[in-house]
Amino acid sequence: SELDLVPLTATFLCCLLISLEYGMIIGVGINLISILYKAARPRVHIQHLSVCSREVLLIRPDSGLFFPAAENLREIVLKASSKDPRPSLTVVIDGSYVHSIDATMAKVGGWILT
Repeated sequence: SELDLVPLTATFLCCLLISLEYGMIIGVGINLISILYKAARPRVHIQHLSVCSREVLLIRPDSGLFFPAAENLREIVLKASSKDPRPSLTVVIDGSYVHSIDATMAKVGGWILT
């Protein structure tokens, strides 16, 4: 992907300008930061549905849910549910595309809707 060009270019330039060892360390650091960012901000699809005369907010994360994503998922749910003024809104988190979840996210995930 195009995002992979950032650590590649940074590593190449740092290896040329500084030294090989520091260039590799900087490249690994930049790549680690991008991996952590993707883990903390998973893509989430939101749908508003009407099921049996009840409004349902369907939240569908695209990938695994880990501890860094807990606060982001909470904010997404709160923002999406605050757009609907009805007090009878039901929020469903569809985990069919979630391939892995850590124990901390499962524990923290309990307070998402409180």
